[in-house]
Amino acid sequence: MSSRPRTRPYVIRRRDQIAALESAVRQEIVDTIQAAGPLSASEISGLMGRPADALYYHLKRLVKVGLLLVRATRRSGRRDEAVYDLAGHPLVLDYPVSAEGKDHPLSGLVRSMLRTAEKDFRAAVGTNAARPDGDRRNLWAGRRHAWLSSRDLERVNDLVDQLVAIMTRARNPAGGELCTLTLVLAPRASRAGRRVARSTPIRTSR
Repeated sequence: MSSRPRTRPYVIRRRDQIAALESAVRQEIVDTIQAAGPLSASEISGLMGRPADALYYHLKRLVKVGLLLVRATRRSGRRDEAVYDLAGHPLVLDYPVSAEGKDHPLSGLVRSMLRTAEKDFRAAVGTNAARPDGDRRNLWAGRRHAWLSSRDLERVNDLVDQLVAIMTRARNPAGGELCTLTLVLAPRASRAGRRVARSTPIRTSR
């Protein structure tokens, strides 16, 4: 496996790039390279547990839309093999303003991410590899609903940035266990919440 050259974050803005990442397999390819650094198809295959022949179409698609680059070519046995890397580290989503609602360009991508997260959780829960408690817990699931102040949001974003930084650093796959983290934070319009927020006298009957 190759060491990672210094690169800048790459912002994903184009619809063809977003559409390419709606594939769970292509998301996993990107995640694997992000986690381990530049890799050949055979190395990606080994880490993903998928046959290399099943990955070439997806690798070509990611290269075509500019999310993957061929960083180098090296000799492997009797043939040359490409070494793939991300266009930047990390890949970052842009959030275009849109009146399309559920058909927003990112909706399909997020839907695919959440399906993959559910699949990962289902495969892990109840197994010997899952640790649902303790300092080295590796299995979480939860949902929280809260009215956040500006200071609260700054704190949440700081903590998310720290989590993303930890998950973004490339590592030797032999140096730890592979874990996946999926995050969604979204504002909610709530008329009921606004009513609760006001001070309303309580009437009692006599």
